[in-house]
Amino acid sequence: MMKKLLCVAVVIIVGVFGFFFVRDNIGVSAQKLEADARKSQQINEDWAVSKSCSDKIAAMLFYPESLDDHVFSVYAKDESLSFGYFFKAGGGIFTDDGVAEFKFNSAAAYVSMNKINISKIEVFYNDRTEIIEIDSQKPFAFALPDGAIDANFYDSNGNRVKIIES
Repeated sequence: MMKKLLCVAVVIIVGVFGFFFVRDNIGVSAQKLEADARKSQQINEDWAVSKSCSDKIAAMLFYPESLDDHVFSVYAKDESLSFGYFFKAGGGIFTDDGVAEFKFNSAAAYVSMNKINISKIEVFYNDRTEIIEIDSQKPFAFALPDGAIDANFYDSNGNRVKIIES
């Protein structure tokens, strides 16, 4: 009898957890982020997307082929019990001459339409520095990797680009 009661309790707990997970009440999974952003922000399906995701934060930048418009989305995991990402910010970038930065808890994400030809990201860790080359002609989204403490951005001439905090 006790064994049967325990099995029923486990099934109920798993069922409730599954229900909330499917409904994204405990966060959106990394695999569903783009679809969630497109739906919630009514982003055209034929727009391209640049996206980047870490274990703490995800950033997406949607834009048409003409590059004359854009919409960004930033999702982050809550520090409380959550198994997915929650929408934190979205809309249009307010700067054309830099990189927009979004910080939530201990995570950071960056987006840029890249009109100033950013070609390199320098990522700082406690014990090392990593250089990431990017296409200077394309918009980008970048989530600071787990374990990284900061990042700098450089244009194709090697000049450091300003970061605009949001």
